[in-house]
Amino acid sequence: MALLNPLTKVKNELKKAKVIPDVIPESFEPSTIFAVSYTQAGIIEIGKEVDMKDAQEEPDLTLLFINGFGDAMKSGGSYTVAFVDPDARPLEGKTNRLFRHWLVTGLESEHAGEKAELPLLKMKKSTTAYKGPAPRPGTGIHRYVFLLFQEPSSGIDVPKDAPENGEETDQRRSFEVLKFAERYGLKLVGANFFLCRNPEDNSLDPLTSVISALKHEKIIPDVVPEDFNPTMLFSISWPNGTEAMLGGELTVEETAEEPSIDFAPMNMPVEQADSAGEEVSYTLAMLDADAPYRKEPIYRSFRHWVVTGLKSPADTASKTSNLTALKTRAATTPYRPPGPRPNSGVHRYIFLLFQEPPNLAIPESAPEHGATLEERRSWDPIKFAKKYGLKLVAANFFLVRSSEES
Repeated sequence: MALLNPLTKVKNELKKAKVIPDVIPESFEPSTIFAVSYTQAGIIEIGKEVDMKDAQEEPDLTLLFINGFGDAMKSGGSYTVAFVDPDARPLEGKTNRLFRHWLVTGLESEHAGEKAELPLLKMKKSTTAYKGPAPRPGTGIHRYVFLLFQEPSSGIDVPKDAPENGEETDQRRSFEVLKFAERYGLKLVGANFFLCRNPEDNSLDPLTSVISALKHEKIIPDVVPEDFNPTMLFSISWPNGTEAMLGGELTVEETAEEPSIDFAPMNMPVEQADSAGEEVSYTLAMLDADAPYRKEPIYRSFRHWVVTGLKSPADTASKTSNLTALKTRAATTPYRPPGPRPNSGVHRYIFLLFQEPPNLAIPESAPEHGATLEERRSWDPIKFAKKYGLKLVAANFFLVRSSEES
């Protein structure tokens, strides 16, 4: 039986979590395996979740030689390790979200010989001192990525006035790690990562987490009223597999096609009926709260999509998978994908799910049938809901920035 190549597993996990391409180029081929070990958490299994409190101390790093794979046996030379969070807030006006948690150069190991494990030894003070994971409440799961670079034979010397020596919060944000590597002649040879969330998020029930995320991005109160209490959960997914994840950042390309709506089974009763015995149906609205600019949203809200008459599938007994909503009518406002202007900041694209009254009908003359740019601007979803007797029961959102933004 052929031995599993652990380098292949590393790349597969990086792709699965979108560390490739969010942090690492598609062309990356790992050649070195290394372990990350914390006193409290122990050895980190790539891609697994770690408690925030267990990763606050500087970890140990070890080169590995597994089943004949990995360059640890070759040894020699020195390494740089960067530890980054690609899911943090960028500096104002920047698109790069990498937060620099740790940067250490000049790591060395003893000559390999026949050893399968080679601890990396710190020969210098860290360029950027280690700062443990600290995702904000309501921001979901963050990916914490270790990048292992092989240094040139002469090693590297980062000047004291280099920005990488900055340790204040803003000095760590929007770290251009690949440009740093290029500047110092570093070669990316390995990667590892774990997942982490704020412990407050663990204690929240799913519906409370929705409120927390909406407040964190100021969707409450910018669009959704302060007194909103969700009673349902739903997800949005595009044909390419991309999902809206309560604030995750997506691209224009990923959201180009009309998505599907999935009701979470925990919120769907076995019999889809309201108190009057009528079948329950829903209206979904998608809008941009930051048109045309995040700082000057004079067109809030821009109406991207309105579809009425959504219904749950007849078979709602399953509690193990989401229920894709049935579209019983043509869209009132046809889907228009995100298209933020260059340098207009990060836009919040919001989905609002409303429960409909019986026999909802939107007249053909209603402004919601307008599909031109001008007709979609400055739309108020809450006034729309009041006009037609809709009840807001759920919300979701994602973030997009212009692909041209630098």
